Amino acid sequence: MADVEKKKTSKFRIKRNLLHRFVWTFLWVLAQPYMLIRYGFKTKHLNLKEPCLVVANHLTEVDMIMVGCAFPHQMYIVGGEHVVTRKSFPILDFFFHPLPMYKGDADTAAVKEIIRYLRNGHSIMLFAEGSRSFNGETETLPDSIGKLCKSGKCGLVTYHIGGGYFREPRWAYTARKGKVWGEIKSYLTAEEVAKMTPHDITEVINRDIHENAYETQRKEMNRYKGERLAEGLENYLVICPKCGEYNTLETSGDTFRCPHCGLHGKYNEYGFLEGEDLPFDSVYDWGKWVENKLAIDLEGKSPDELLFTDSDVKFYEIAPNHERVTLPETEIHGYIDRLEIGDCKFEFSEMSGMDMLYYGKTLLFTHQGRHFGVTGEKFHAVRYKWTYDYYLKTE
Repeated sequence: MADVEKKKTSKFRIKRNLLHRFVWTFLWVLAQPYMLIRYGFKTKHLNLKEPCLVVANHLTEVDMIMVGCAFPHQMYIVGGEHVVTRKSFPILDFFFHPLPMYKGDADTAAVKEIIRYLRNGHSIMLFAEGSRSFNGETETLPDSIGKLCKSGKCGLVTYHIGGGYFREPRWAYTARKGKVWGEIKSYLTAEEVAKMTPHDITEVINRDIHENAYETQRKEMNRYKGERLAEGLENYLVICPKCGEYNTLETSGDTFRCPHCGLHGKYNEYGFLEGEDLPFDSVYDWGKWVENKLAIDLEGKSPDELLFTDSDVKFYEIAPNHERVTLPETEIHGYIDRLEIGDCKFEFSEMSGMDMLYYGKTLLFTHQGRHFGVTGEKFHAVRYKWTYDYYLKTE
């Protein structure tokens, strides 16, 4: 009976794989003109002759289509766990079978699944940063990505996307029209990868996918036209550089202002900031200042001192079957070493990760193996995420 079940499972997998390949090829043909017309995007193609881990930087919600346009042969895409909770997921799962990975967690189960797929002859597309950048700069990846590639006993392809940050800023509520481009940077065979150390592999990846959007834009000066260009800046720029107050920034259309001190300005079609007495001309510089200012403000704080608080937030747990269990609407309090949400305490020392979602209005974290989320209309998760990052650096 066991052998019969194995044969049935094997036949089912073969049929599913054939379906996935057919769907990929069909959509790959359609994607080429679609991306060219809608995004002005085109890329060179690469035929993979062996299983590969394809690693790219993450800038837009359609990065997987951009990267996919470069590869005629089918591969599986690693996506955030939140995709699983969408009503459309059963359809996505049937035709594409994306591999979900929890945001705000190392997710060893997902890593094992990726390795299993690679060793079974499938290529995998991975956006190793996990989340899109708020300031346009690619995060430096740890050596764990090199270890993953080595464990998969596969080849490696790196892909670099440019222009996407200004097309779809992570903090923004609206997308813009403008130039986006992409290119294959490196192709290492499985034999070449086998001779490299995880650190060397990681260095290749970090070198190839690194992007500082503002550094590039100062040279290119591409125009990104759209509406309500400044709206959403308050999700990321949570400290006013003039008065130093938290959560005072207000945005409307293309403009922003701090009602506390009168600082005001405009976000223009080139992604830069304009205005009198503005100490920064870019979201990148302002955001870096905010991060450093927060670190200074956190120095010497005692565990009993309340740092941040937000009311009317929605609190939920992500169950093992990926269903969201909504908990009562409550308040969140942030301390130097923990979160307190309602009657629950979540020590940073007992968390395996933290991340953000949806413009920075949702905080995701994993505590003692359980996955939680906090969200709210006026909730700015970046303060809590940076406090957690600060705790990890100082412990």
